[in-house]
Amino acid sequence: MYYAASPRSVGERRACGRARGARAVCGGKCRFSGRSCGWIVHGPPRHRYVVLCHEHDRRTCLLDATFPDVEHSMRPAYFDAMNDVIARLHRLDYTAIGLGDFGRPGNYFTRQIARWSQQYVGDADAGRNPNMDRLIEWLPANIPASDETSIVHGDFRVDNLIFHPTEPRIIAVLDWELATLGHPLADFANHAMMYHMPPHIVAGLAGADIARMNIPTEHDYIAAYCRRTGRASMPDYEYYIAFNFFRLAAIFHGIKGRAIRGTAANAHAQERANLSRCSPKSPGRARSK
Repeated sequence: MYYAASPRSVGERRACGRARGARAVCGGKCRFSGRSCGWIVHGPPRHRYVVLCHEHDRRTCLLDATFPDVEHSMRPAYFDAMNDVIARLHRLDYTAIGLGDFGRPGNYFTRQIARWSQQYVGDADAGRNPNMDRLIEWLPANIPASDETSIVHGDFRVDNLIFHPTEPRIIAVLDWELATLGHPLADFANHAMMYHMPPHIVAGLAGADIARMNIPTEHDYIAAYCRRTGRASMPDYEYYIAFNFFRLAAIFHGIKGRAIRGTAANAHAQERANLSRCSPKSPGRARSK
């Protein structure tokens, strides 16, 4: 199993270069997406958790979390593969592989809530949402006591994974723009949001008959991750989900502001901006400490 990364800052480039034993090459094109990359790592990786996406032919990238093209009996195995890879990522000893300065360890929720709150409040053009205002107050007051640090992907979704063409096996993880050191359970909950997200926004399962489709339940998916990471349970899971809805809503709010100002680069910015009118998950449904 390999991971593909595209670090953003000079510090991240150096950190990844040390971890990979690779050299930096400015410019290039990814064969998976066809998009130009501002910075690419080239050369044989020192650790198996790295793969260079531009060095491999495209395999299978699934854009639908219901796995419609996968045999009914095989779908649980594909979900298990996703669960296994994110658990393995979170178990990596980031200091041992030279990524101790890949981010700031500790206090992840405090820093993230402050960052996204500041961005939300500071964008007057996009307006305010009463549910977001409630979350800005509720989230920092109910941060779980557990403070863990691991490498986090930040956008671990089925459409950012490359599967083997014939086996329920992931051969690459793509789009590491949000990768840093953070809380592993925040990262897992961001991934598990697929159970709550409609497919027209991201690759989501909301509204799908997962029992009929032979897709594991959210409860079973959480339990599998807990087994793999040595946890008895995940009692603050609903908090992590609420946090990730807040984060996503803040991102859409920022897109809305840029769309209003005419500075949004994405062609689908207005569609995303309209989603910011939707209410994020209510803190009343999340479990406090």
